[in-house]
Parts: sequence; structure tokens; C-alpha cells
Amino acid sequence: MKNKKTPIILAIILAVLVCAAVVILIVRPFSFQLHEGEKRVTVEIISERDNLNFKKTYITSAATLGDLLVEKELVTVENSAYGRYITAAKGFSQDATTGYFWMTKENGEYCQNGIDTTPLADGNTYTIVLELYSY
Repeated sequence: MKNKKTPIILAIILAVLVCAAVVILIVRPFSFQLHEGEKRVTVEIISERDNLNFKKTYITSAATLGDLLVEKELVTVENSAYGRYITAAKGFSQDATTGYFWMTKENGEYCQNGIDTTPLADGNTYTIVLELYSY
């Protein structure tokens, strides 16, 4: 008698676990409420040269793109008279000798400011893309 009930009990336990997992996967993305001063932003890092296509969404209280990128250790920067600029992203370096430079975009449009003066806005996508720049 025990042997006939064991598969049924295991099937019921498995069904309950599967249902719980589905509920968690459906509810979880909507359960994160932002606190005051936080923003949900997406960062993309793209380099066709290096076959790199990274995309991740962050919840952050960082004020600028530069602060977020450095805080999450996504980029290496150098200081200049105009502020910090990106020299490498996800370990891949630009190469001024061949004309490859890291460019920044906000919602698909080139940023008009440097990373230290590009404010983060909730819901926006920031793309760091390695591009061949010709003089």
C-alpha cells in the first residue's frame, strides 16, 4: 500500500513546487519598488570588434552615468580637464592608434556631455559602444 501512495505524494509535492516557482517568477519583477532617489536604468556595452554584447538593468541611487559605471566596475576611466572618460569597458580597451573610442548614448542618441555630467533618469537605457572614429 505504501508503494502506491509514494508516487502520488511525490507528484503532488512536485506540482506544488512548480506552481510556487511560477508564481515567484511572475510576481518578482513587479515586486521591486524604488525608494526615494533610486532609478531603474539599463546599461548596454557593445563592441563588435570584441564580440561583446552586455546588457543589464540596475536599481541605483547614483546621480550620473560615470558614478554608476565606476560603482558597478563596468569601465576603467582616466581623468582629464573635462572630467573622467572611458578607456576600457568590461576589460576591453579603446585603441586611439587605430581610431577605436568608447562612445556613450542615452536612449539611442549620442550623449552631448561626458559621463560625469550625464544625469541618470529612471527608465532610460545607456549604451557604451566601441566605435571606429575617423578624423
